[in-house]
Amino acid sequence: MGDQDMLSIERQGKQIAVTGDIYTSDGDAVHIERNSFETPQNGAFKPKRPDKHTLKVFDKWHNEVLSMRFINPQAIEVSGIFWKPGRQFPLVLSDKGMMYGGFQINAACTGATNVAFRFP
Repeated sequence: MGDQDMLSIERQGKQIAVTGDIYTSDGDAVHIERNSFETPQNGAFKPKRPDKHTLKVFDKWHNEVLSMRFINPQAIEVSGIFWKPGRQFPLVLSDKGMMYGGFQINAACTGATNVAFRFP
């Protein structure tokens, strides 16, 4: 969003590495650096690994703010609520699509190795 990457995923051999900053609506953040988590001392985020292919992150209100599932070497399923400090609305990725500010964003599925969504 703007000039900041909220989440990036890179391939490392047969594994993936996730890097990014996930915020709550009130500005708390969890920093993920190549799969390592730095969470605030106030317990605002709770990462969970339900199985070896899935990562879920919950905020202090128990809302799921990030869900990633490694499906196969060509497919990763991502959903979440992506806030950026100073923004009125989050970007929401779900099985219903992408929404920003109450508006549906149309996107096509692509076989590209890099996918980016930028919001000014």
